[in-house]
Formats: sequence, structure tokens, C-alpha cells
Amino acid sequence: MAEPRTSDSHDDPAAPRAIGAGEHVTVADLTPGRIIERWTDTSTSTVRVPMPCHERQVVTASRHTVNAVAVCRLCSRTYELTLEPDADGGHFAILTVAYVPHLLSRQAKR
Repeated sequence: MAEPRTSDSHDDPAAPRAIGAGEHVTVADLTPGRIIERWTDTSTSTVRVPMPCHERQVVTASRHTVNAVAVCRLCSRTYELTLEPDADGGHFAILTVAYVPHLLSRQAKR
């Protein structure tokens, strides 16, 4: 298992620590710039990464993806996604909260 990324914490003492892969994420944790680590499900061609805001929602990336943008279909939160090779031959995901929406659209009453 990879260690939490703490180098950002050393550069800025006020920066919150990274949330580890097995830790629970709350809505209060989803602030821009927050780093969240996640274990992935790796197949022969794709990598499935659970979204930090809604664990049952996943994004699917190619095994060759290094950096990408991931958007949650349920709440529109946006993350910068980095995939790193893991010691077991799979991948480890690092998600950085990039944007938290202020307004969500709803269907108007008729």
C-alpha cells in the first residue's frame, strides 16, 4: 500500500493532510485542493476509480492514463485524477478536488 502524500503538507503547514485510500470522506473534506487517495479495480485494459463524493459512482480510465479530469455524474464535483502503478501490478488513484459547484440545476415545476 502506498503512503499518503505528505509533501504538500511540508510546503504549506496550513494544508490539510491527504485522505488515505481506506479512509471515509465527508462533504466537508471536499474542498478545492484537497488530495484524496483511492484504491482501484484494474482489469486487462481499464482502471475503475470510485469517486470520493459518491463511492458507488466510478470513472473508467485506460491503463495508460496518467493525468485526467474526472467529473461526478451525481453532484458535478470535478477532480484531477492521477493514476500511479501499484506494487501489486495494479494502479493507485490520487484525486485532487478541483471544483465544487455552487448551484445545481433542477427540473422546473410545470
